[in-house]
Amino acid sequence: MAELKRNVDPNALTPGMKLVQVTRFDSKYKCLDSGTLAFLKSDLQGTTIVVVRDSKEYSVSVEELKALDEIKIVERFPPGHRFAVIEAGTADVLADHGFLAFTVEISAGQTAVPSAPDPAPKARARHIENPQQARRLDEAEQVLELVQEAAPTRDRATLAVEEMLEQGRRGSFSRAAAEAAVGDLLNLGMSQAVQAIAGLKASDQTYAHCVDMAAIFADVYGAVSRGTQKEPGAETTSNVLLAGFMHDIGKCKVPQEILDSTARFDSDSEEMRIMRTHSSEGAKILSQMDLGKEAVNVALCHHVKKDTSLKNSYPNIRYDQVLPISRMAAIVDVYQALIGKRNYKPNWVPGKAVQLLMKLRSSEFDERMLGHFLRSVGIYPIGSLVRLSTDELAFVVRNEPEYLERPVVVVVETARGELISHHNLVDLVAESDLSITEVVDHYKHYSDSVDQAFDIFRSVRLG
Repeated sequence: MAELKRNVDPNALTPGMKLVQVTRFDSKYKCLDSGTLAFLKSDLQGTTIVVVRDSKEYSVSVEELKALDEIKIVERFPPGHRFAVIEAGTADVLADHGFLAFTVEISAGQTAVPSAPDPAPKARARHIENPQQARRLDEAEQVLELVQEAAPTRDRATLAVEEMLEQGRRGSFSRAAAEAAVGDLLNLGMSQAVQAIAGLKASDQTYAHCVDMAAIFADVYGAVSRGTQKEPGAETTSNVLLAGFMHDIGKCKVPQEILDSTARFDSDSEEMRIMRTHSSEGAKILSQMDLGKEAVNVALCHHVKKDTSLKNSYPNIRYDQVLPISRMAAIVDVYQALIGKRNYKPNWVPGKAVQLLMKLRSSEFDERMLGHFLRSVGIYPIGSLVRLSTDELAFVVRNEPEYLERPVVVVVETARGELISHHNLVDLVAESDLSITEVVDHYKHYSDSVDQAFDIFRSVRLG
């Protein structure tokens, strides 16, 4: 009997169909972490997988998969494989693993169940005018949901940085350990949720700085490499995240007492001279680890300013030797340093940090890269506390590149200063009668504890 091929989703899988390919996947397959990699090698033995690796597509056996690969297609299920022929319950198992679309063979005369339409967006208090607005609100809701999971993932990655630097002090460097930590951070597409945490929750100047900088860097430069902000020679998101994660690896050569000091060193001090060696030392380390010229350039040049005569520009390198990826890294590094914790200064809130970056653009930064940064992070970065024209307070949860002054927000405090327990998303693009009047310092406004604003943000309940 003739075999017919059909493209279906999990709801259309029925017993007796032969599975030819898996063609769409959950976001965790965008950049494989160690756990997902172990599952694939265990449960998909004998299959062939099409992956994106270093911006190129390869067809590899499952045994050849590597951390940070992006899965595009799974195919060639061998006879007898548990997924080769659909049985009762197989569809649920595939869906639970994050396999979302399939090519199957069915016998002529066998009927495929019609694919179910995508579920409608959840009901919200404000009327949804169009599909674009529904998409913005759904993406904002995803950020809120991921914050719960992203917080412990960020903590684990922070510990990985600390361990990596400690190993470096002993002269031991592990690329595999860094890649595993990066893969864990990218799992489920958590970079925007980590952005929110970085802006709301005080972070240390060495370890969490690397994690937060890497997450923001990957999200911003990922937008450059994927879509409308395309730059020549753009790196893959996984490579960018790894470069950001390890940009300060040279600090393992800086004495611990200098790293941990609560003093603010004078720009001409011996301590600052030693601290500034971390960029060249980091470049040497990453070169020895064979991480590629882009990562090496990021480590070497993330403190080089557009005006190289500035005292805070180092090492002594011409600006035309700074790659585009490093010019972006320099912007993100300063941004995270402003919003992060320093022993000698208070944290800046994200919106105020962005305002300072804009003031420095003519002297310190590549203006084209700063434009990319602003279109991705926004004028009001995710996690910013803002006052609306109604005098209500709200957190920013999503930015729209074409309407930077009109993000999606969630209202958390009434005009009378009362915290609310049931929240609604408000899309300021659609709500033209509302506007943002100011950025509010959440550390000062919510001062019962250093993390009070973060606790309020992650306790948001929609509906």
